[in-house]
Amino acid sequence: MKEQTFNYIWEELVVKSVRSIEERLPEEEKISYDFCVKDLERSKYELKKVYNRIKGILKSDYYNVNGRNNEPVNRIDNHKIAACICCGLIQTKPFGFRVDKDIPLEILISNYELAYTVSLGFIYTTLIAQYLEVGREDLAEKLLNQKCLMVPSTSKGHDAYNAGRIYTLALNDVYGNDFDVLTYSDMMFWIEFYNRQRIEDTFEPIPLIVCEK
Repeated sequence: MKEQTFNYIWEELVVKSVRSIEERLPEEEKISYDFCVKDLERSKYELKKVYNRIKGILKSDYYNVNGRNNEPVNRIDNHKIAACICCGLIQTKPFGFRVDKDIPLEILISNYELAYTVSLGFIYTTLIAQYLEVGREDLAEKLLNQKCLMVPSTSKGHDAYNAGRIYTLALNDVYGNDFDVLTYSDMMFWIEFYNRQRIEDTFEPIPLIVCEK
């Protein structure tokens, strides 16, 4: 990933999401559980290091195409990049707090909400760019007006879709389950596809130029 791209992701997606979550939490709860935002410059450095390591493993283990079919480089698409970012944020955890048995859920899941929110934001921004790249400014405008990615409704009695995904990230991390980059990437693809169907009002969205890195 180019330095300029990473800096954009950090400033426009990570930092803004950090501030949004931090500001939403009640001040008395933050004080009670020593909630804080870790040093952002250090967090940025750690995220980039972890992201590059995870991406490197992904390319080496699953997409090592060097020497096959005359492919000169390994490339991964935006959905896998989003998954690597999510995994990196879960590992680095920009929010710190004291865990207690009565800790509010919003604080407990804050790092996982951040990771999920940023990965969705990355898919949202790249989808806008893809629409512009194929000359569909009208679709890009519709997505901009939508302001975020939409997700499907869930069955009565179940958690809302976004909440369910955040809880899943949290539970897997707490219980020591490895983050599945490929499965998370697939989820990002289908969320994007669902939004393309809505934006374009069709079951079969138009072909897009896939941004690969």
